[in-house]
Amino acid sequence: MLKQKFGIDAELLVSRGADSANRISSEYNAGVRTIDGLIQGTTTAMSLQDNGMLDAVSAYMILPEVKDPKNWWGGHIWNDNLKTNRFLYSFVANAGTEGLFYNADLAKADEVRSFDDLLNPKWKGKIGLNDPRIGGSGISLWSFMWEIKGEDYLKKLVQQDLFLSRNLRQVADALPKENSR
Repeated sequence: MLKQKFGIDAELLVSRGADSANRISSEYNAGVRTIDGLIQGTTTAMSLQDNGMLDAVSAYMILPEVKDPKNWWGGHIWNDNLKTNRFLYSFVANAGTEGLFYNADLAKADEVRSFDDLLNPKWKGKIGLNDPRIGGSGISLWSFMWEIKGEDYLKKLVQQDLFLSRNLRQVADALPKENSR
């Protein structure tokens, strides 16, 4: 769409927040800038903001309706409380509860209807989660479960021999392929 409407070539790079931040930081320290726009989680955006690696975006805005603060949530373009000319616009797009996986050949949708169902001994060693010990959606899911189920629930869930990884592909690949695990 950028090419058709504005004549701008664009390349989409998909990566974890930490990987994006490392790339941006390395390039920034080397005086190289290859990323023009970033959609990332709050942890990554704040680390880049705190280290001065985000430019003020207002100079890059082209369309008048984009420049007009009345079209922005809260009537402002950047977070006023940062006392900086750097751009940071943050909003919540979902509850952030992704990161829990299951093998649809082993677990049917009606077998796991609530978080409590995950405590069933039949799921021991068969639950994969995005690692909540690092920045990312794993923290969101863990925090959500802590808020609605409590710390005792999480202690019981950990006893289910969870497979945790920061690599979501590894989580999906590690799920049992048969009932024998």
